[in-house]
Amino acid sequence: WDAVRLNAYVTKWAGPDCAQILSGTREIDAIVFTSTSEVQGFLKSLCALGVDWKMFRNRHPMLLTAAHGPVTASGAQQLGVQIDVVSKQFHSFGGIVDALALSWDSLNKKS
Repeated sequence: WDAVRLNAYVTKWAGPDCAQILSGTREIDAIVFTSTSEVQGFLKSLCALGVDWKMFRNRHPMLLTAAHGPVTASGAQQLGVQIDVVSKQFHSFGGIVDALALSWDSLNKKS
């Protein structure tokens, strides 16, 4: 048999506008990354707006940063993005939603 590589999709940066809505003063509860490429794209968008990750986190101190699975979490952390919540059930998007809900419940019980 012969292995054949197919390019089923192309990962393409959406441009700086994708982070524009998040760069204002509005409070953000969470940001979810489902791939390392999304993290890279988001950081690139912030950079185009003159903001780095540390500045963004300082503007949103209560923000939970979530990764949809351990591979995405590891990739994000290698890029300098600290991950607060990692989905353990990453076969569907519901897994990350459940992980966020558990995290918020835990935070609410502490306060």
